[in-house]
Amino acid sequence: WVDLASPIFPGNSHLLTPNGTYLVGGPHQTNVGIFRMDTGDNTWSASGAGLSNAASNAFIVTPSGTIMNGSTAGRVDVSHDGGNTFTTVILDVQGSDGLDQIRSIAANQTGTVLAVTGEGTHRSNDEGVTWERVSGTGFFIRSTSDQNGDFWGGSHTGLYFSGDLGATWTQKLVDKNIQSVLVTQDGTVLAGTFHGELHRSTDGGDNWSNVGGSPFANTQIRALTQRTNGDILAAQAANIFRSTDDGQTWITIAGFGSNVLSLFSAGNTVYAGVEEGLYQQVVNATDWTDISEGKFNKTISNMGLLNDGRLVVATNAGLYRTADAVDTNIGHPGLELPIAVQLHQNYPNPFNPATTIAYALPHAAEVRLEVFNVMGQRVATLVNHQQNAGWHSIVFDASRLSSGVYVY
Repeated sequence: WVDLASPIFPGNSHLLTPNGTYLVGGPHQTNVGIFRMDTGDNTWSASGAGLSNAASNAFIVTPSGTIMNGSTAGRVDVSHDGGNTFTTVILDVQGSDGLDQIRSIAANQTGTVLAVTGEGTHRSNDEGVTWERVSGTGFFIRSTSDQNGDFWGGSHTGLYFSGDLGATWTQKLVDKNIQSVLVTQDGTVLAGTFHGELHRSTDGGDNWSNVGGSPFANTQIRALTQRTNGDILAAQAANIFRSTDDGQTWITIAGFGSNVLSLFSAGNTVYAGVEEGLYQQVVNATDWTDISEGKFNKTISNMGLLNDGRLVVATNAGLYRTADAVDTNIGHPGLELPIAVQLHQNYPNPFNPATTIAYALPHAAEVRLEVFNVMGQRVATLVNHQQNAGWHSIVFDASRLSSGVYVY
């Protein structure tokens, strides 16, 4: 293990960007913002000119590599260059006294981003450049998207679903304090509650069964994750549970001397952040291996994997990174940079009313992507800003245009 920044930055928001840069949000009480560590460098520096001086409450990197940091007063800090510079966008928040705080941010694979505040849902279709308030439903402390590009949001009042990119939300679970949400590879929805209930739906949330009870206790289900082989793991108190039948039945597979606070899957290997250390279990093994080397005796808040396979762990005593790759056969798709500029065929095609356009950049560049009708008139500008090297996609919504042929 390599000590990266101890004990200066025990941030409460963390992520790994597609190009291997690790970012950490500063502690809420210090309002220090976000710091960045470039791969191969053990030093930290404040990230980004233009980053607003506010606490990091919600954080995400979109499938296209845009970084978004949500804070108070409706602020969303957006970076299109890997965190070097940020532009602050102020959402049209209708409220104050905490209602203007960004509670969660989620993105689907087609490029739609939702930022949820205490007073509503805000949407961006252009990588955070512009936003519109699309719903008065908010307060989600957990939000995610599924394989269909639809969104799920969990709050202290229940679980909500949106099939129209955040415009309307349907409450799928009522009077449940949702602490963790997972949409499995088979489309099953699992929602863990503050009181130890684990609700399961196989029909998009229309019908639910509580698969909690024994062996679960009446305490918070903090985390859910799924291995590549389909095994689902859940963390509650000091225990880890496993299901091999898509969440129907569960068995206890591990018990620690202190609480399990986070779970992270890398292929079929699972890492458990425990108050007393960091543990690893490979598939088909029964034992959990302590890989903390005695360095983690504090709270492990989050963890992630660099592109080269090194594991990064955030604790309340600092940040640590493994000196070597923990798994060289994870096979993250799309991490290798393209060797030339690529512009792909939109999908679906034909479409009604929206389609996705994918493209690739071998290096960072200023990108302008426009759509024209057959008369040569520009009808939409989808992208017009600096973007990172890598694979990108954007949604073209033609719902306000007449049927016809369009080129880009």
